[in-house]
Amino acid sequence: MQAFIAGLLLLCVLSFAAAQCVQTGTIECGNDDSWPSVPSDDPSKVNTRELAKTITFSSSYCRSPVVLLSITQLDVEKNQNLRVISRLYTASPTGFKASCYTWYNTKVYRMTISWIAIEN
Repeated sequence: MQAFIAGLLLLCVLSFAAAQCVQTGTIECGNDDSWPSVPSDDPSKVNTRELAKTITFSSSYCRSPVVLLSITQLDVEKNQNLRVISRLYTASPTGFKASCYTWYNTKVYRMTISWIAIEN
């Protein structure tokens, strides 16, 4: 019986250690008319615009989580080339900074980024 209880306790400890905290959300970037002009990090990119946002997690992590970004909504001018990037700048236990980025003559009417933060 003692071995059974020890095994059950070990299973509970391992399950608890394996449990991960996951948080999700979206970042609404809207229309690029409101995005500030920013210096380009690449000489071939001109007319660069970027909207950066800081997200605060509803519950803090013990250490910086892994944050994944995905563009989930994109409405752009059909007569221009498509040039958009979602960028992750920093991640900390309390939140992260990410942005919507475009350049040249791309016209963004609406852009939404979905994110997921997974305990590391």
